[in-house]
Amino acid sequence: MEHDLVVFVPGFLGTRLYRDGQDVWARCSERLIDSAATALTEASLPPGLGDALPDTPHRLDAEGLLQVPDSVPGLLSCLGYPDLRAALGDPPDAQFVPFGYDWRLSHRLVARQLKERVARELDRWRAEADARHPDRPDDPRVILVCHGTGGLAGRHYLECEGGRDTARALITLGTPQQGLVQAARVLAGQAVPGDAGADGDMAARLNEALRAWALNLPAVAELLPNFRAVRVEGGARERTITQRPVPGLPGEAVQQMRAFQEEFRLACDRNG
Repeated sequence: MEHDLVVFVPGFLGTRLYRDGQDVWARCSERLIDSAATALTEASLPPGLGDALPDTPHRLDAEGLLQVPDSVPGLLSCLGYPDLRAALGDPPDAQFVPFGYDWRLSHRLVARQLKERVARELDRWRAEADARHPDRPDDPRVILVCHGTGGLAGRHYLECEGGRDTARALITLGTPQQGLVQAARVLAGQAVPGDAGADGDMAARLNEALRAWALNLPAVAELLPNFRAVRVEGGARERTITQRPVPGLPGEAVQQMRAFQEEFRLACDRNG
């Protein structure tokens, strides 16, 4: 509807993360190949964080959407959002809310943050809508446009955080609804392929650093695949990671994924 508030939720890497005015992830990604373990320290999280916010020095400020391409090797990439407003039909400033967040954190936590932001912005927009849309058929609601993993937070907001009361529509673009095989590869230390030799040694060091970093990122555990993605050598049938463990993949991460998916499934059943 033309009088609704449009909220854009970016995906993994889609928000720039800052500390003391410095773009932390940009600095990490520049040094990732040469010194992965050192580079990723700046963007690390403490073990066992769960759905909580990290304390200093692990807390980062989410400020602005990504405008240029970026990636985590072997996991995910993002082309950025330089033409986002035009792609969404050039909504007025007051009617458009880009929701930046720390993409390292649990999608549950991000959904709660999204709920708080939507409540504030919708109250503000409804106060302005009388003058802008005096003949509207009903009160403004929210249209959520979510890219990539942002769709996981968006759907969790709708089903588990009461978002159905405020949202008119949820639009997801490229959202991994059932997870990603790449997440299993990263957490098992197999994200970047490499043969024997110098290149293989570099790949091994990068894989080790990525695994150590990703093990403490709730968002990555929640991205583990929930479909048949594991094939036994010589076998014809694929199985899920709960039926056939992946070597090196920690059981705690699998349990996090299952709990996240099950909570969403139960909420959908309750909501009809």
